[in-house]
Amino acid sequence: MVWLSGLLPYAQAEAVMQRIGKRRISDSSLWRTVERQGERLLADVELSEPVAPKEGSWCWGKTLSMDGGMVHIRQEGWKELKVGLVGNVVSEDPPNASVIPEVHTLPLAYTAVLGDVDLFIPALVEVARRQGFLDASLSSITADGAPWIWGVSSDNFPRSVQIVDWYHARQHLADAAQARFPDQPQQATTWLQTQSDVLFEGPLEPLLAELNQHG
Repeated sequence: MVWLSGLLPYAQAEAVMQRIGKRRISDSSLWRTVERQGERLLADVELSEPVAPKEGSWCWGKTLSMDGGMVHIRQEGWKELKVGLVGNVVSEDPPNASVIPEVHTLPLAYTAVLGDVDLFIPALVEVARRQGFLDASLSSITADGAPWIWGVSSDNFPRSVQIVDWYHARQHLADAAQARFPDQPQQATTWLQTQSDVLFEGPLEPLLAELNQHG
């Protein structure tokens, strides 16, 4: 019932339950059930222990990410939603490897708040504290570069490296290509394709020098 309500609007879930499940359950009852089970799930997540990297992998530090948007809440309208993630940066490559390691994020814990930044910050800091992010010798924050995110990062996690995620970094690179070749679309496309590889693989110094030169 909860699973079905997560896939369909409550009114449609009510119709499916009545027609296929042969159970008459109002959409408001479905909503209350989902809300109740969601509170139980949140309690379980908050009590869960951190997940350690699997044997044979190396942890390269902690990472944190956050984002926000607007969601429509039944009977309440549009609400501001902020979401945060804390995880380990792990790799199968040992720290002394001669090649650049391929890393990925192992999620440890999530937090979410229906509210503005002031309500979100305490929840994010608390989950970061529980997962050892505040005490990590190496930590990073990957996000879309929104000013409010870097503000939260600088104020609450000043030792962490701030990283713009790949999708938004490449968007900025596309803007740079248009500025670099405003009347030469083919050259702009070629430059963007070449520099996208540099942005992904490095080293970044030549790209940064060119951007500064034409900035």
